[in-house]
Amino acid sequence: KLIAQQEARRRADPQGHRAKKRQGTRNIRRLVIDAYGGRCKCCGEDRIEFLAIDHVNGNGRQHRLKVSGKGNRFYRWLKKNGFPKDEFRVLCHNCNQSFGLYGYCPHSSPTSFPPTTVQDDYDEYFPL
Repeated sequence: KLIAQQEARRRADPQGHRAKKRQGTRNIRRLVIDAYGGRCKCCGEDRIEFLAIDHVNGNGRQHRLKVSGKGNRFYRWLKKNGFPKDEFRVLCHNCNQSFGLYGYCPHSSPTSFPPTTVQDDYDEYFPL
C-alpha cells in the first residue's frame, strides 16, 4: 500500500518528485563527502561539484555494482557501513582521473608524465 501511495504522489507531481530526489541525492552526497574530510586528499580542492569518492585500492566500478548498484545507493552504503576510512578517500575529478590513468597524481608525485609531445605520439602510432 505504501508503494502505491508513493507512486500516486510521483504521478501527481512528477517535477516535484524529481526535485525532491535530486535534493536527497545532494544531501547524502554532501554528508558522505564531509565524512571523508570534505576536500581532495591530493590537491585540497573543496568545491563539492569537483569532488568524488575514490576507492583507494582501485576496482571502484566493480565494488559499487556489487554493493549498491547505481545512483546514490553507494553513498547510502558508505553511511550504513560507518564511512570506512581505510578503503575510501575524497579526490577531485582531476586527481582521481590521474590516479586511474597513470597510477599517481601530479600534485603529489615527484615524477611527472614522460616528456613527449602530441606530435611524438602521433608519429609513433601513425608513421608516414
